[in-house]
Amino acid sequence: MKKVFLIHSNSNWSPNVGGSIQLHKLCNDLNQIGEKAFITNKRTNPVFNAPTYSYLNNDELIQKINNDNLIVVYTGSEYDNPLKAKNIVRLIQHTKKAQEIYKNTYNPTGLIFRTSDFYKDEHINKKIPFVYSVYFDYLIFRNLNMKRTGTAYMIRKGVVIEREHPEGSLLIDPYANDWVSMMYIFNKIEKFYCYDNETTWCALAALCGCIVVVIPCRKANMTATEWRSTSPIKKYGIAYGNTIEEITYAINTITLVESNLRLIEKNSINTVRQFAEQCHNFFK
Repeated sequence: MKKVFLIHSNSNWSPNVGGSIQLHKLCNDLNQIGEKAFITNKRTNPVFNAPTYSYLNNDELIQKINNDNLIVVYTGSEYDNPLKAKNIVRLIQHTKKAQEIYKNTYNPTGLIFRTSDFYKDEHINKKIPFVYSVYFDYLIFRNLNMKRTGTAYMIRKGVVIEREHPEGSLLIDPYANDWVSMMYIFNKIEKFYCYDNETTWCALAALCGCIVVVIPCRKANMTATEWRSTSPIKKYGIAYGNTIEEITYAINTITLVESNLRLIEKNSINTVRQFAEQCHNFFK
């Protein structure tokens, strides 16, 4: 009997949480390629084929599942096994503290996958296989060709050591749960400054046609080339640093953003197929 995937997520679908989007999209993609997958939430994106396995608590779910025929997928931050699963897969989603997560989640009887490349950590990149599920809503995030004025900025997981956005810029973090509001903001402003070096919001802003400037994290100590190499999403339409050269690059490549993101989505399905195949072969 072919095993079923159960993705264990501690949060319902949220348009403002990249990790949540990734888990729900992975569930969708597994079902799209012919696997059977569920996610342990009460709510998901209505456009996804991601059936929810709602439950009151872990004990209730444990009583309902057949461990032999189930592959439970945890995130790397879940060090334990709350569902007492027999077949365990863990996803390392966070670039920060990657070694710590790897050390705490490694188990020779289970599988570990990474969802991104970890800068300056070839041990993890070579040892752990890769799976990547991404979602971009092109119907919402698009250039409406509106008159642009002013600037906005986002902090999220970044840190403002020195303010590089102009005084009077709009802080948009409070609007991030509403994709439509964010789309209109990105269409109305001329320039968007982002202190979070890893968020997908930069690519979405570029889709809407504004100039996007990522303020480099000093601790990372990366060049623009090194930063772009950590994710294909960063390839076009984004300036890494508030310099004339980088802003010129962002402006000159902004028309390539959508085609690049669509290619990433297309290629990501192949990683999901490989993910499913490796899981089935390992948990025979």
